Amino acid sequence: MKRLFVTSCLILLVVSSSYSQDIIWLKDGQKLNCKVISQDSSSVYFDIRMNGLMKKTFIDKSSIDSIKFSYHSDISSERVEKSSIGFGLGLDHGGYGVNLVLYPGRNFGVFGGIGYAFAGIGCNAGLKIKLVGVNHKSHNYPYLLGMYGYNAAIVIYNDKQYSKFFYGPSFGLGVDVRQKWEKRGYLTLALIVPVRENDVKDYFDLMQNRGVEFTNNLYPVAFSVGYHIIMN
Repeated sequence: MKRLFVTSCLILLVVSSSYSQDIIWLKDGQKLNCKVISQDSSSVYFDIRMNGLMKKTFIDKSSIDSIKFSYHSDISSERVEKSSIGFGLGLDHGGYGVNLVLYPGRNFGVFGGIGYAFAGIGCNAGLKIKLVGVNHKSHNYPYLLGMYGYNAAIVIYNDKQYSKFFYGPSFGLGVDVRQKWEKRGYLTLALIVPVRENDVKDYFDLMQNRGVEFTNNLYPVAFSVGYHIIMN
């Protein structure tokens, strides 16, 4: 009861002030402007101004969503992404489609993408490694990815029976751009290099020799853009 009473008072009485250095975000969306002193396995201890007076108190970690420090970023206390779903365009989205990422570890994720790629339904599955901490102050997180699935689609619009998917590995480098660290949504951008077998180029040349005119070539690098929403 004592901890519950302290928590309720903090939510009702906390006010912003010039001394504040840190922000504790609660799971209900409210924030505490304070100075974090220490923490243990169950609680975070801090100084906070209530009714004009400085008080030393604590709050259960179970009530905390994340902590933001003004002079450094505590990567371990930010909103940890355990799963997210994205909508966008690219091989990792299966074309125009959806990308689902699950993180067994903090920086290591597995993903699958499925979407529409003009020749039909495209899909890809792979691994994503987030390089957390490289530029944590701006909350832009570079990542590496590797996947297997469709990496080329040759589309014959006036004779769909000759449209064809080709499958193989692809590798890429991207960045997750979070405008504000406490937000659940973020933009993701990537450059992806598909590793294609010779049969892709052979089929492309065959169709051209048969009189098919293509509006696009087989580019060696593909672009991906999407918007992800953190689900956990």
